[in-house]
Amino acid sequence: MSLRIPLAAFLLALLLPGPVMAQEKNGAVLLQPESDMDRELADDLTEVLISAVIDKSGRAYRIEGKESFKKTLLDRKADDGNVCLASVECVRKVGTEMGLDLLVFGKVGKAMGGYRLEVWRLSTSGGPDPAPYRKRVTGDVGQLIVEVEALADWVLAPAVATLTVTTVPPEAAIQVDGKPGLGSGTAMEVSPGPHKVEVSMDGYTPQSVDVTCVQGQPCQANVTLVLVAKVPDKIPDRIPDKVPDDGDKGKGKPPLLSTGTIVASSVLAGVAVASGIGSFVFYKRMTQAETDILNYATESCPKNKCPMTVDEFNEGLDPITQRGENAALWANICGGVAIASAVGAATILVVDLATPPKAEPRKTVLAPVVAPDYSGFSFSITF
Repeated sequence: MSLRIPLAAFLLALLLPGPVMAQEKNGAVLLQPESDMDRELADDLTEVLISAVIDKSGRAYRIEGKESFKKTLLDRKADDGNVCLASVECVRKVGTEMGLDLLVFGKVGKAMGGYRLEVWRLSTSGGPDPAPYRKRVTGDVGQLIVEVEALADWVLAPAVATLTVTTVPPEAAIQVDGKPGLGSGTAMEVSPGPHKVEVSMDGYTPQSVDVTCVQGQPCQANVTLVLVAKVPDKIPDRIPDKVPDDGDKGKGKPPLLSTGTIVASSVLAGVAVASGIGSFVFYKRMTQAETDILNYATESCPKNKCPMTVDEFNEGLDPITQRGENAALWANICGGVAIASAVGAATILVVDLATPPKAEPRKTVLAPVVAPDYSGFSFSITF
């Protein structure tokens, strides 16, 4: 009975190896020659690098055969129309379409006193590539093979970038992708690709920046916080009911002219206008009387011959003459009143405008005057 459980577990492990074994990843490795003379060298070094990657990864990768992968690339064209093998971006695109987890593409060739090696680890997930591996190897092919075998460690190295966040002030709290980060100026390991850095501190406005880090290269983010504007300690107990607008600016100031000045100047201006009209009417009557006198003399004494006596002539002329004299008198009176009224109105306005405004309004009095010798209006201003 005690042997049934171990035996069943052993049989289950044989029948279901999938869950026990680690999931295999797909990859491709290809080194291209810099010239036709280096073609055989590139093929041999590709096989060396494939074997090293498989062995050092504990057979975690199933690497595509170099010939089949090369044929796939030869069947494709780059965006510029050239062969896909000549374009790193085209190789990356093919690897992405094949769903490769690991894509290594490089060049190798002879150089003065040794060999030149340049290898890229291309990202098929949309993230940035790590810095390319560039090395000048001095010595023979044996030394180059040792270098390529060691290159497998770089190929299989975890995708890590170094991020340093520098803040002002340096005591600010740092978060990278929502997780607490190290202090200001301290390098931290992050995955290659985009990251969101958030910096905050009491009394300062929080800031956030986006950075993109590349494997094997330093990544820097500099953040300066800004002080929050201070709020007054005490808020007024009462807010004014109304904020004065432009229409209220003139309120409370003394008027430019007093009411009495406006009334007095208006009345005098009216008298001046009425008197002017009356003076014109009487002037027309006076000129009409002069015309009537000339007509009377012409009609009474045609051709300077008068059939009547002087008394008879004067008796008919006197009423016309009297009418003309009266019209002339009233025309002068109305003209004088018009001039006096106009001067009076102008004087009131000038005096009122020239006098500085006071808290108490000025008083202007216009009153009729009747006396034994004259009649009319009188005005006075109280300052």
